[in-house]
Amino acid sequence: SSINIDVEISLSRINSSLWNQLKKLEPTGLGNPTPVFLSRGIKVNNSRTVGSSGSHLKLSLEEGGCRFPAMWFKAGEKLAVFPSGTAVDVVYSIREDSWNGSAQLSLNIKDIHYAS
Repeated sequence: SSINIDVEISLSRINSSLWNQLKKLEPTGLGNPTPVFLSRGIKVNNSRTVGSSGSHLKLSLEEGGCRFPAMWFKAGEKLAVFPSGTAVDVVYSIREDSWNGSAQLSLNIKDIHYAS
């Protein structure tokens, strides 16, 4: 299946200002899909499987000093494919994770390919 990409951006453009703009588009869902982004040449800092059966892939992605946590659901089997140090092109949506009262932006991965 193909994924519609709304815009290509660098990780440095992801910040609270962009997040506040994205929140104005909510609620997302049928007829109003969540915006999807593409970033190229991103470095996988580290990756590991999470979930009771290791079915999800948790990554740290970096571009020029900008680092973001990322989650790729139902992709645990890809751990060996994208080890630390790999350069990738990544397709994702942005989400806000709240933990112990602090909020952090993270990437919800739709697809990853080796950097072209």
